[in-house]
Amino acid sequence: NARHTNDRWMVTYPRGSLGEYHQQNVAILGAPEGEVVEVVYNRRWVQPGLAVEPGAGCAIVFADSPYEYFVPVRFGVLQRVEETDSRVTMTCRLGAFVRPGALEPLNDRWSGPDRPVRPGDCFLFEDANPGLVGPRSLEEAEEAWREAVDALGGNGFFQRTSVARLDAVIDESGRELDDTQTVSVGSTVTASRIRDAVAPGDVIQTLGNPSPNRIHGIGSDGVLVSTPKSDREGRGPQLVPMWMIDDAWRHLTRHGVVDQPTVTDGLNIKRSAFVMALLARFDGVRVLSTRPTTLEYVPRAQPPGR
Repeated sequence: NARHTNDRWMVTYPRGSLGEYHQQNVAILGAPEGEVVEVVYNRRWVQPGLAVEPGAGCAIVFADSPYEYFVPVRFGVLQRVEETDSRVTMTCRLGAFVRPGALEPLNDRWSGPDRPVRPGDCFLFEDANPGLVGPRSLEEAEEAWREAVDALGGNGFFQRTSVARLDAVIDESGRELDDTQTVSVGSTVTASRIRDAVAPGDVIQTLGNPSPNRIHGIGSDGVLVSTPKSDREGRGPQLVPMWMIDDAWRHLTRHGVVDQPTVTDGLNIKRSAFVMALLARFDGVRVLSTRPTTLEYVPRAQPPGR
């Protein structure tokens, strides 16, 4: 299907009432990779003849009436599609933000009088990709998010919206909180927690069938990792998204125990061997078994008065 390639993409504009529209778009800007969102379209806003199928790649673009300025935001993959005669309901797993440089070619394509599609007449359609690509590094991923936020300054719905990413949690005294203080069970993984366990240049051996995974970078979007296979194939370090690590950590801290089959099949985490090896280095985690790999989490006792 052409919508799975880099030359053509399905394009979606989140829609709804003004309040719902704004809230959903802010949520899309702030959500980590792997987050799932639902979008509902009246059938009249869907390009005639468009086949909307699970597994199709899409690009999410923000724009508002009179639809003369378009901000490419991020990629996604359709997870579920339900269609009736009157509406199309989709759930989309969010992917990376669009690498800087796509704003101008996209607006050139969609703003001219001979544009192949007329955004505003439909909000879910297929068109040739004018140059939207994903980031190649953690630094580019940060730049991509910032570019999307800055570009929305020309959108009236966002002119009074401040968008920021959480970098640290500070208590009332101005002290940064860390993992020695009480946090709620199921709290999310932060890049600082990962940096406490590993550092760029470290090599982690997977637990069941030992295989080296070299750490190349740690950021808010995840961990850059290379393996013997990626080196042989010349693909370089690959990003293990933060959502994979976070989902496995949430399950482990909530239930106290997690095994690799649960992480792979139950949580649908494809880099489960690396994720399990990484979590095994977190404070309070110990390996119960390697056949299958099973981890246990025992929170460190807090001093009295905490």
